[in-house]
Amino acid sequence: MINFKNLYDNCTGCGTCVYLCPTKSITLKKNSEGFLYVHINTNTCVECKKCIRICHQNLELKNTDKQIALAALSKSKKLRRKSSSGGVFAEVAKHIISNHGLVAGAVYDADFNVIQILTDNLDDIHRMQGSKYVQADSYGVYEKIRQTLGEKDKNILYVGTPCQIAGLLSFINGRPSNLFTIDLICHGVPSPQIFKNYIAWKEGKLHKKIHSYSFRNKSAFNRTGFISKLYLQRKCISILAEEDPYYSDFLQCKNFRECCYQCKYSDRKRVGDISIGDLDNPDVVAPGFWGWEALSTVIINNSHGKELWNQISKQFFVKEIDLSEEAKYNRNLSKPSVRPECRNDYYLEMDHEYFFDQRQPLLHKKSLLFKIKRMIPVKVKYCIKKGRLR
Repeated sequence: MINFKNLYDNCTGCGTCVYLCPTKSITLKKNSEGFLYVHINTNTCVECKKCIRICHQNLELKNTDKQIALAALSKSKKLRRKSSSGGVFAEVAKHIISNHGLVAGAVYDADFNVIQILTDNLDDIHRMQGSKYVQADSYGVYEKIRQTLGEKDKNILYVGTPCQIAGLLSFINGRPSNLFTIDLICHGVPSPQIFKNYIAWKEGKLHKKIHSYSFRNKSAFNRTGFISKLYLQRKCISILAEEDPYYSDFLQCKNFRECCYQCKYSDRKRVGDISIGDLDNPDVVAPGFWGWEALSTVIINNSHGKELWNQISKQFFVKEIDLSEEAKYNRNLSKPSVRPECRNDYYLEMDHEYFFDQRQPLLHKKSLLFKIKRMIPVKVKYCIKKGRLR
């Protein structure tokens, strides 16, 4: 009998093997932490090993072409204001849909599940914008993409984590000319269940229903926007990342899926046609280039990505950067997130009603200097730092 332990341990929950199993012996089931994992019915399995052969974890799907790395910022103030960093995804998605194509990306549903949808509606781009620090469910979208790829006159853009991109490429067994992929420079993903537990805990604390939630919210006073916003019926509450139990645990890599800590895609060699993420340490990596704005890192990984970028590059302010220099600060371009020892028992009591109360970060009294700095616009602080006005 085949030992499927490695298939389970390395599972990212993409669902490719579920679709392609010839005897339909594989399903995805939640484990005790709320992550989807493969479950194999050994009574119907014929041990053909197809699941092992087509698992993206057992394939080499990274690009080997010479890469081009850029710092980028959308020229549209309105568009980039709603984006986590430089507005690259939204600009590309807008271009694809405006030219009669479709875009697949992550949105919240009504119950705060993060799911991937395929759409040709420009209004859905707003739903897809913004980082969502929870694992998105890609099950179902692969088949919709494969069916639509048959319409050769329609381009499709798929945006997701590198493992989701790799899962799709394995599922369709190739890189069709009308498919463009953008992988996100990913740190790791918490489980959907613990995020839903967090929302329920927060609603209990507030005694009000949360209608929408966003992780990244920039302003004239905060460049990176690591501030969550909870939208109630008549009120919006802002919370600093370091003062929130779920958010701070995410930033400290405490609640990721186990395979994220051995992620083979945390590397400069990427699986998507283009890779995007926050530009870390812009003063060093892209000195003098819009330093008061949240900028995007854009990595063009192959000729197909270059073709797409050439179509939309005029929508951006850009500066070429040294990828090896960016990788020094953006750690997931060189290695996976480090697994902390507390991850061993992190999820054991996640369903306990006081779980998040016990994880609430200690709130230190902010100094007067800290409060004053928060009242100074980012651009003013940048100019003071540089010693000149612009």
